[in-house]
Amino acid sequence: MNILKKNLKLKFFSLIAAIMLWYIVIASVNPTIENTYNNIPITYLNESSINERDLAIVGDKVETINLRLRGSTNRFMNLKTSDIKAEVNLAEYNENDRELPIQVTLPEGLNIVSKSINSVPIRIEKEISKTVQVKIPFENKPNNNLIVETNSIFPERISIAGPSSQVDLVTQVVGNVNINSINKNTTMNLEVYPADAKGNKVNGVTISQKFVNASFNVKMVKSIPIEIVTTGKLQDGLKKIDIKKTPPEVSVIGDLEKVEKLEKIKTKPIDLSLITDSGSYDIDFEIEDGISLSSSNNNYKVEILLDKVIDKTLNIKTSKIDMKNLNPSLNSKISNEINLVAVTIRGYESTIKKINSDNINLYVDLKDDGVSSVSKEIKFEKIDGVDLISLSPNTIKVDITSKND
Repeated sequence: MNILKKNLKLKFFSLIAAIMLWYIVIASVNPTIENTYNNIPITYLNESSINERDLAIVGDKVETINLRLRGSTNRFMNLKTSDIKAEVNLAEYNENDRELPIQVTLPEGLNIVSKSINSVPIRIEKEISKTVQVKIPFENKPNNNLIVETNSIFPERISIAGPSSQVDLVTQVVGNVNINSINKNTTMNLEVYPADAKGNKVNGVTISQKFVNASFNVKMVKSIPIEIVTTGKLQDGLKKIDIKKTPPEVSVIGDLEKVEKLEKIKTKPIDLSLITDSGSYDIDFEIEDGISLSSSNNNYKVEILLDKVIDKTLNIKTSKIDMKNLNPSLNSKISNEINLVAVTIRGYESTIKKINSDNINLYVDLKDDGVSSVSKEIKFEKIDGVDLISLSPNTIKVDITSKND
């Protein structure tokens, strides 16, 4: 260990001398070596000459080349990638070319051993232009019951230019917007890009402007209860039972603030004087500006149920006629050869249709009548909601005798 620490200064200067000697030897010998340089940028010259001929390059260009170089050692010592030039001269292009050569320029004393490519494929087409519609498809769905509509786009059309095959793919200029971020009427600048019919971006095409100004309206959809409004009176002999709404609610769309405040929607007045029978009737609505029905099927109806006055005739057996107020000491018997009494009644259909012969009570009043054979008026026992129209016959002959005979 002590031996290593001795004469340190002398050892240091010996190392420096050895390195300098190595450089002197290398400089005097300067052997030939090879080195590889990857990803050397390719420069495309005179692209304006293509544009001046109304031509355009289609697709992506080859951007780099790999080189293996040979030269003396000292030529590589300070060589930088920027000292190597790889260029393609577009001014040399003619319509029959499918490839153009890569011209490599090296510093003096260096030679090319090999290249990854000798030329670049080139596809050049006629440059054309056209104008296409600006479209703004919505991403995602709106929040709650909101609907976002595009109010205006400026400009509505944008000019595009590029190689004919690429321009032909473009059917629209598209700007996407996330409508979840829109909850009120708003205007915004949107970045746009050329796209095909499916909305896929088309590369290699330039557009006259990259932004458009778009305004959006926010509307609300809401189901609102229907309020039936009537006017006039039903004709005589008719009574309203019920008015049913089909459906009971209507879906409306409109200005956000107006629809939020809307609690019901009234029908235009239904003139009851024109209604003569139960049935289904079309209705319209009183709708304020800025609100409309949201459904394309606007076939709304009300079902009006009416009760109308009808007549009904029932045949009652004479044997069912009650003999009221007969003196307990007397007997009574219907003597004429009549078996049935036709009873015609009138009332609202809902009541009359429930009436049958069992509900009809007929009677004769024998008060103050003694032994005799008398013609008595047939009387009808009152029923709520029912009027007697006629009895046929309206009299009947009764024989009254004593129980003691």
